[in-house]
Amino acid sequence: MLLMCGWTLLVRLPMLSAARIQRETQDECMEQDIFETKEATDHLLHTLLPMLSIPTAMSSLGAHTFKTRRPLILDSCLGKGTFGVVIKGHLEGDAGTPLAVKRSTLGECNSVTYKPKSIRNKLAQARRELHRYMRINAAKGEETSQPGSSVVPTLHDSAEGCVHGQYMAIMVLDLLPSHWPFETCLTAASSGQKQACPDLRPSEVDKLWRELTEGYWFLCNIGIAQSDGWIENQLVIKETDGDGHHVRLIDFDKSSWVPTVKDSMAPTDDLIGHCGYDLNILQMLAKAAEASPRWPPSSNLKRFFKALNKLGDVENGEGLRAPGPQGRRIKPLPKPSLGNLWNAFAKKARKADEVYRDLLKLLGKSCSGQIPHLACFLLPCITAILSALADH
Repeated sequence: MLLMCGWTLLVRLPMLSAARIQRETQDECMEQDIFETKEATDHLLHTLLPMLSIPTAMSSLGAHTFKTRRPLILDSCLGKGTFGVVIKGHLEGDAGTPLAVKRSTLGECNSVTYKPKSIRNKLAQARRELHRYMRINAAKGEETSQPGSSVVPTLHDSAEGCVHGQYMAIMVLDLLPSHWPFETCLTAASSGQKQACPDLRPSEVDKLWRELTEGYWFLCNIGIAQSDGWIENQLVIKETDGDGHHVRLIDFDKSSWVPTVKDSMAPTDDLIGHCGYDLNILQMLAKAAEASPRWPPSSNLKRFFKALNKLGDVENGEGLRAPGPQGRRIKPLPKPSLGNLWNAFAKKARKADEVYRDLLKLLGKSCSGQIPHLACFLLPCITAILSALADH
């Protein structure tokens, strides 16, 4: 670790999604899928449907066309799964900005029904994911420098409607560069298997955990819980400009709406949850990293893992309370009795927002905002050196 940091410093000092979005399963994507998606995008672009604006409730989503009037040029297949096909493309006249075009075929137009609380209903899933990305875009627009906002891909455009009798939903998202599941990047490769993130440096590990935590903190504050811990939903990307590795969170079709201080009234037609669902994802990833570490964790990361473990059953809201000044426990503790006297001494419930904030303190300061570029680069190595000295 120390030798690697020293060598990296000598070299650099003078210089001063989506996996499930992009490959939902390993099914093969065919030329026919490109043709059908191109036909759908062109049809919805020229159909007289309203353009979609930011909704106040999920039920206001419905058939709509693209905001941009430029056609989508589709280049190559990225993946195909049960919930759709994803194709690499770009807007006409802007080949330098590649995009991921996700097309979901939701059923025959006369048979598709909207069941927002059902995660098995394709129309509900498509609307839910679109609604979440719109909330994310709106939050990014309000304050562009929010910690964690860059962790979630941007929704560029969308359309939804009937195409030759089939109801289709189209989403145009950031195209992720080379990427791998977060868990496989931060754990040792299984015997005989190729290591994910092959050029990931030990000095980047704490930064990736911080970015992941900041991403879930950002979602929590804007009223979203990803709620889906599938391994392909938390990714590590490698920037093409040489800016190292970064985290991306993708896939919100199974997500939950979370009450916030600004937006406390729960919609009647949505899946309601709490931020503890995503704290549970952090706990599961931490357990995997501790069970099979790729590198020995820093002292900061050891404290981070210990704090996650002490949170307990966050998925069911134990020890957490809802946001807002009058937030109650998300899952009330049973009344003390001879069988559970410990409940009489249970700690006061905390907001999930406070939990994320405390976890981030254990990982050190973020390399964003006012920290100069050189200091941001040096910080991981300095942290690694201090951690190694502390451990010895």
